[in-house]
Amino acid sequence: MESARREWKKNVDDEFEGNPCMLIAHGETKESDPMKFKGRTHSGLLIQDGIPGNEADKYVILTTTGSYPHQVLTRCNFAGKKSWRMHSDNVAWGLVVRDESHMEISKDNQQFVILRKLNEGLDDRFHPRIFCVTGTPLSDMLRALEPWVMALRGKMAERFEWRADSVLRDIDEEWFREVETSFQQLKKLGFGSDKYKTDARALAEKTGPFLKEFMIRHNATTKIFGKVLVDLPPQEYRDINCGIISSQTDNFRVNETSLRKRCREKFRKRWDAWKTAGGPPEKEPKPTLKEILDSCKNQRIITNVPALYDLDGQGKVDLTWAQISEKEWHVNPKASPYYKNIRPLYYSSSKLQEIAKIQTMLQGEKHGIDHQQEGLVIMSENPVMVFIIHCMYLWKKWKIATITSNLPLPDRAAMIRRFMNEIDHKTGELYPPEERENTIQGPIRILAAGYNLHRSRVVVLTEPAIKHTNEQQAAMRVRRISQTATKTPVSTLVPTDRLSPDFSHDRSHNHIIGLTNIPGAPSGSYSCGMRAILAEFETGLAYSARVALVWIWWNCMREASQGEGANSEDTIDDNKEQGSQRRVRQGARTRSAGDLGHEGR
Repeated sequence: MESARREWKKNVDDEFEGNPCMLIAHGETKESDPMKFKGRTHSGLLIQDGIPGNEADKYVILTTTGSYPHQVLTRCNFAGKKSWRMHSDNVAWGLVVRDESHMEISKDNQQFVILRKLNEGLDDRFHPRIFCVTGTPLSDMLRALEPWVMALRGKMAERFEWRADSVLRDIDEEWFREVETSFQQLKKLGFGSDKYKTDARALAEKTGPFLKEFMIRHNATTKIFGKVLVDLPPQEYRDINCGIISSQTDNFRVNETSLRKRCREKFRKRWDAWKTAGGPPEKEPKPTLKEILDSCKNQRIITNVPALYDLDGQGKVDLTWAQISEKEWHVNPKASPYYKNIRPLYYSSSKLQEIAKIQTMLQGEKHGIDHQQEGLVIMSENPVMVFIIHCMYLWKKWKIATITSNLPLPDRAAMIRRFMNEIDHKTGELYPPEERENTIQGPIRILAAGYNLHRSRVVVLTEPAIKHTNEQQAAMRVRRISQTATKTPVSTLVPTDRLSPDFSHDRSHNHIIGLTNIPGAPSGSYSCGMRAILAEFETGLAYSARVALVWIWWNCMREASQGEGANSEDTIDDNKEQGSQRRVRQGARTRSAGDLGHEGR
């Protein structure tokens, strides 16, 4: 068995020319399969072999029916140390192509075909190359992949030639026979011919007006590299998908027949209608991304969003790295996922409009020194928030600094000082502009512990939500926590119709703005102060968040805050001194009384 596995790995390494591959199957297989390890699934292959952290970007991951990326890389050997947790920080995903039809029992798998094609068609822009093709049948997606790759890369993928003497023949003859049969059927459709390439090129050109942007989103423990058609109504969005991504309720199974009959006809009709009308139909004006970014100028960002992606000027994803939160993997793949499907940006246009309104309203207020704009803190799982973060990062050419629990406290403090544009303790001068941190990303507990939000001039945008059954308990907690921050000016946007009667605020310090028409805001969602938000996150009550927008302004006036801080510190010192004096006097009285009692005896 060991020799068979080593031989297979050697053949695969030769096949992909320097890009090592791992074949990971999920579920029970035949006992005669040499890749099986004592009742475990094929994920045991990586448990024994392991992938060093500095070599993980060299591996091309091949998966068969039902495999998930988190199962493939959950127990890798990173940096020579075996770990039983997901080391998402060390995994740089290159590209994940997924089909939800893996839910169905099928062996019509074409991972090798698609992987080979993507490996040849894409250049080093997606380096490191980790292609994880999961859950098939994917043979019918080959026709859809070529125009998708061409639209993404702007060129036709290299011609793919299938080798009949596949290295998998000796591993799983039955699987290979089905793969080869499917490929022969695909060849009958003219795959690889000039006519096929011409049709694919024409189809990709027609999809251009509808191609708004690419994004990766989380669904059932897997990353999907999908297409967002923001200009299409919901019904047409489900129909016109070009075989890349379908509706949230349907499977992602796409075949060549449906692509021809449904997608091509829909595209042709809409394309002809646009040509006749001279352009796309007029729609209601929506806030452009530039308008939103203009309202966010000179703002700093701190976020706990688990995955960050870069966008180039064309609105396409330039995936350089992605961090996956560990908690996102705790999902039952065959049940309703804990994290629901994130809708495309088309469905979130109302939220963008709401954000633009809030930005405009807050722009009228003057805060900070010389009316400088405050920093922006975004803590959200919402795709719109993530999209704005990426675009702001791209627009301002900002770099992202990640604070982790492994970072030493001095380094963490130095990073925060750079973010706050404070004086370097070593040099006694301000950090140069090129060394300042504009965006900080990390777990919320670490951010709360390492970053004094109550002493910074920042804006916090988050999505806290409290379950209805826990309203009274949460209200008492928030009220108790808010009492410790009465000297902090707070401006909060909350739905006021669900506030508990005993949920009172000191209006001399905390200014509350009621906003009852927040799109999708759940009943009972409210918050007061950053400490309250942290309490909600720490207690796990905020993971059912939807769209409750909370803006918090901390220390709007430095002189006032410093004056209050100094006065408060002086008061504390005076209280300590007075308390110590009282204790001294009380001790003296006690000792004198004891002496008198001793003399009396």
